Amino acid sequence: IAYKEGRYDAAISQYDKILNGGRASGPLYYNLGNSYFKKGNIGKAVLNYERARKLMPRDSDLNFNHEFVQSKADPYGYGTQSKFLDMLVQRHIQFYTLDEMVIILLGIVIVAGIIFLISLYGHWTETIRGWVFLLLALLFLVYGSGLIIKVGDEWDMAVVITSTESFFEPRVDSTVHFKVSEGLKARILKSE
Repeated sequence: IAYKEGRYDAAISQYDKILNGGRASGPLYYNLGNSYFKKGNIGKAVLNYERARKLMPRDSDLNFNHEFVQSKADPYGYGTQSKFLDMLVQRHIQFYTLDEMVIILLGIVIVAGIIFLISLYGHWTETIRGWVFLLLALLFLVYGSGLIIKVGDEWDMAVVITSTESFFEPRVDSTVHFKVSEGLKARILKSE
């Protein structure tokens, strides 16, 4: 109700209470992201959209809002420049949640076991058995590597909450190298 009435601070407060009560969900993070966006807080909007995407990666409204807010945070597209193979990998790993990828891998292993038993009792030729298991191994490799990449990407990723400056050296009196706008995603290379 607070969101519909345009009282975004009240809506954010209520959403935070729900989150603190241990009831996190994709729609909750999505609505929280919308509230922050309406308030003009791009960084926290992107952060909550990212959290929502982990739980519901195929939601079209969420993906549209996320891309729109990302374009506001990164108007020159610095964070989106990638090669074709990188783009394919990103689309693959962003299509599934972590749980879905684990379930698919488990399903591939179970199917491989069942097919192995069927091939023993069905007197399959070595050629047929080899091709079937090669296909299953490739599927396992694609989803297994996707899971590893997804976990690695999420492990060291951060979203800039407020605009800041990047310095040439880790000192306060150092020269400013460039400005970092809120909402940009950054990879954490080292922390001290």
